[in-house]
Amino acid sequence: MGLATTIGELRRSGYIVRPVKDEIRSNLIQKLERRERLFPGIIGYQDTVVPALVNAILARGLLRRCGSVNKQIFMVTDGKPSAIFDEAGRLYKNSFGLDPRIVNKTLDEAVQCRREKIAVSTFMVARDPYLINFVEEFTRSNQGRAYYSDLNRLGESIFVDYLRNRRKRFSSQR
Repeated sequence: MGLATTIGELRRSGYIVRPVKDEIRSNLIQKLERRERLFPGIIGYQDTVVPALVNAILARGLLRRCGSVNKQIFMVTDGKPSAIFDEAGRLYKNSFGLDPRIVNKTLDEAVQCRREKIAVSTFMVARDPYLINFVEEFTRSNQGRAYYSDLNRLGESIFVDYLRNRRKRFSSQR
């Protein structure tokens, strides 16, 4: 039998309808097991965005099934979300500005992690005010924690804890 052409044929074939996120995760795991190239045709992101996406996809899936009470993701970032998977499972990327489509999807993920009781601690290494605003919104959405620093002053950070509603500045200099 060829490809199904009607919903009835699809149901009779035994196809199981799954959420897009589960389908993407399953396809990613299969490609990793077969050591296939993950996103052929995507050039320039293979050492930065692609590994981060792979880690994010696998991390939440693993943590969701984990029985532990202390589920946490540590995210080191410049504060700029730049890629997502769209509804069809294709990689959508935009490294210019804060793309509302990517920002909204990223905030949705923060809320989903909160619902699944997965805390996200964000370590932001940049000082751009727009990106700081995004990280603050992300942290509020997840009710997580954020640490802010920049490359020139890594020993000085600002700690923001939305869980306990507190902000603290600390420095390695005495």
